Order: sequence, then C-alpha cells, then structure tokens
Amino acid sequence: MKKLIFVGIFLFANVSCNILLEKETDLSQKENKMYKMWREDKNGCLGYRNASVALYIRDSSNLIDKKEDYIVSILGKPDTVINFQNDILNTKEFMYFLDIKCENNIKINSIDYCRLYLSFRRNKLLAIDISCP
Repeated sequence: MKKLIFVGIFLFANVSCNILLEKETDLSQKENKMYKMWREDKNGCLGYRNASVALYIRDSSNLIDKKEDYIVSILGKPDTVINFQNDILNTKEFMYFLDIKCENNIKINSIDYCRLYLSFRRNKLLAIDISCP
C-alpha cells in the first residue's frame, strides 16, 4: 500500500512539473520570437521596434546587470552607441530607434521618434529608459 501511495505521489509531482515547464517554455518561445523580430528590424522601419515592445523590454525582462555582449545577442546591434570620454567608470549608452518613419526601408530624418536607451557602466547594464517626443 505504501508503494502505491509513493507511486501516486511521484506521478502527480512529475505531471505537475511537466505542466509548469511547458508554460515556461511557451513564454520563452514567445520572447525569443519577439527578440528575433526586434533584431531583424535594424532601423525600426519594419514596425517591430515599437514603444510597446520597448516597454515590455524595460519592465519585464531581466536584463539589468547583464554584460554588453549578452544584450547585443538578445537585442541586436544598437542603432547608436555613445561612449562617454574621459570616464573612469567606462560608461556607455546604446540607443535603439522606435516607431520610425521610413521610405523604401530608409529612415526619414526626423527627431519625432521614440528611443530605447540602455545605460552601461563597467560593461554591465545599469538602466533602461524610453524617450518619446
């Protein structure tokens, strides 16, 4: 009888763990797809780099304290990199353009677009901010 109870508990625990893992995998696949589309939208002309995705990145991701190389592997090459000169803390900012107006996949020069800023210090992400006009 004890063996039967043990087997029942083991099977229940195993099924419960599998259901939890499936939910985590689904979320991970959705995030992977979102980040892949973000990376493919190099200048923001395809519409995948938009303010709502940027808000998700800022509010829901665990990117703080990650290294630059990891951030680039997730978000792709930034549109602009700002290095602060004579800075002993090695401060740097990545900028990704959002909600860009384009013609023939080329950004129209305008200052009326949003930006996702990622601030690094000593090669680790310190802060994420979004700026819109």
